[in-house]
Amino acid sequence: MTVPVSTSHLIAILQDARSRTRELVDDLDERQLLGPKLPTLNPLRWEIGHVAHFYEYFILRRIYGRESILGDLADQLYDSIAVSHETRWDLPLLSTPQTNQYLVDVLDALIEQLGEAQTASVADSFMYQFGVFHEDMHTEAFLWARQTLAYPTPKLAIAADIENGAGAGAHPGFVDIPGGSFMLGASVDSPFLFDNEKWAHEIAVAPFAIARAPVTNAEFAVFVDEGAYACDEFWSQ
Repeated sequence: MTVPVSTSHLIAILQDARSRTRELVDDLDERQLLGPKLPTLNPLRWEIGHVAHFYEYFILRRIYGRESILGDLADQLYDSIAVSHETRWDLPLLSTPQTNQYLVDVLDALIEQLGEAQTASVADSFMYQFGVFHEDMHTEAFLWARQTLAYPTPKLAIAADIENGAGAGAHPGFVDIPGGSFMLGASVDSPFLFDNEKWAHEIAVAPFAIARAPVTNAEFAVFVDEGAYACDEFWSQ
């Protein structure tokens, strides 16, 4: 059961998630917002609209029975279950200004719906947080899309005080993890949890070793070169 939270907290996390979305897409032009058709990415202009649609569908429409701001067009464009991935580049998408206005209008409606209450209902406490976590997931997707497509590094306010490369390594080698037992999943008194986190249970993990830091592009290039050399040596025998 979700613990009710303050409406001010819900508004704050809504605005924080939206600020991150804006930082990740506002500097991109029309060509970049559509991008090439790739199986691992969405067209960003579609994905931005989908973020707004998720909030609108699950909170404003399903809980409160409100009409969609876009009418039937909302589901026809942005329902990620009904709209197959490979068709999303070819849809009659909203223009970028219209997409941005959809985001604004849905956010305004969400805040308005909370009203003057100090504490949100259980339903709102769960679904508003769920919607924010969904937007956070898509901001991760915006980041990997930018990296995959070699777009400029975004300027994130949260990173303003971090020096470039500070603590980035290299950190070669591995560290040994002793293993043992730990609790996996959420406890029944967790303030928020997803269905796939039910319920906490003890699991045993055997000892293992893990790299001290993620593999860098340079390290991977060496690995590929050494692998290609080993294959050449094998087939030449």
